[in-house]
Amino acid sequence: MKKKKTNLVNRFLKRRRAFNRITISIVIFAVLALSACVPLPLPWPSSTPRYSPEQIAKIQEGYSSRDEVFSVLGEADIQRLDDRYWVYNWKVGSGKWLLLWPGMTAPLVRKQFILFLEFDKKGILLSKQFGDKTADKYCTVSGLCLEHDVYVGYNWGATNIVGAFTISGSSKDSVPWPALGGDRCVVVLWPDARDWKDLQGLRLAIGNPPQGPPSWLPVGSYMVLSLPTGQQTVRTLSEVTGKGSIVENFQCEANQTMYMEIGKISKSRGGLDRDQVSIVLKTIDPETGCKVIAEMPRLLPP
Repeated sequence: MKKKKTNLVNRFLKRRRAFNRITISIVIFAVLALSACVPLPLPWPSSTPRYSPEQIAKIQEGYSSRDEVFSVLGEADIQRLDDRYWVYNWKVGSGKWLLLWPGMTAPLVRKQFILFLEFDKKGILLSKQFGDKTADKYCTVSGLCLEHDVYVGYNWGATNIVGAFTISGSSKDSVPWPALGGDRCVVVLWPDARDWKDLQGLRLAIGNPPQGPPSWLPVGSYMVLSLPTGQQTVRTLSEVTGKGSIVENFQCEANQTMYMEIGKISKSRGGLDRDQVSIVLKTIDPETGCKVIAEMPRLLPP
């Protein structure tokens, strides 16, 4: 009889301890939920994509005009080289994180789609390719790549595009260089890979005043642009604030192609201050410059 009572007491104590553990867990979870964001994965149907497979199939290589593509897909997120290249960017979410505080949800899984379109001189679609992700960029088999983050109007309310559209391989041969003129020069620029190995790229404003909006130039790529003769400026900008940080001037000579590597000089300021960084433009002779950039992808500026 005593043994039976002992077993009953032990069972009661075990159940009570288990109940206490559950209660404590609930209390801790409630405290966390009230004091911070507590993410919980939730089953959720996939979101409706920006474009359906049927829409993509409507635009056909060799037949669809630029106007027809626009009527099906709308305005492209990125347009380069006099509308010869268009890029559309969208994501599809699957599942949700439930944030118990402040009561919001966020995507659990998001698949990125990067669609590259190339048109001929008459505005007819030459190629339609999706980019495959490699490291931190999306590239097609023909050598079109989109690097760095891309922010567009329908995504988190942002409106600026900071992605770098580069072209390499056989596709690079089809991109013409700016024509030389009596009052202009052609400038070829690229970051020194050894000096900027700690960065993915540089955000640059070129010209005095700047010729167009700032461009993101990845390390390992080069850019080509036409500038008026006279003193010109290379200005690096903060990726976050967009304000000028480092400036270097150079003289643009008429009817000349200049090859320049963007180097970095760091000077220790002592104390708790960080090193002071400045840039230096290293002029390279044309023969050597052509060899240096031969295997590099070329940036298509905005």
